[in-house]
Amino acid sequence: MRIRITAALIASLAALAACGSDPPAARPAGARPDPPTDGRCTGIDPAVRLGQLRAAKASLTRPPGKDSKLAANAGEYAYASAPVDVAGAGKYTFRFGPVPAAFDYPTSPSSLSFDTPGDFHGQVTMDLQRDPALVQHDGARFLEAYAEVTSDLGPCTALVIFLY
Repeated sequence: MRIRITAALIASLAALAACGSDPPAARPAGARPDPPTDGRCTGIDPAVRLGQLRAAKASLTRPPGKDSKLAANAGEYAYASAPVDVAGAGKYTFRFGPVPAAFDYPTSPSSLSFDTPGDFHGQVTMDLQRDPALVQHDGARFLEAYAEVTSDLGPCTALVIFLY
């Protein structure tokens, strides 16, 4: 038993070392980018950010010379939420997807990570009291997650956050 625990500890430390301390596709340090001036919550291109998240996850989950996955959310997936208009501070539902049949949270993946655009001048806090849920919408499967949103700018439109 002691050998198994030691091996698990060594594997965990190796995984942490391989991952480094930066989150996937870390943004450059420094001042937050200016928000858009047209009333949108963010000016980032969701397709570009999805590509960055997928590439970052792929680099973390397949270290050179290894074939193992290091994280519970290790798949190369990343999904943008449908745009949400933020009327002010409050609770909002974010719908991610569509997700394939293989996406079966909480079985696979067993954990989720979320990313908020760097130019959003507010805060998105995922609601840990409510579990994300798989739902059907227009004949497709989506994952709905719940969050509290605050914005330093007041109301804004089309906030998109990312699940990876």
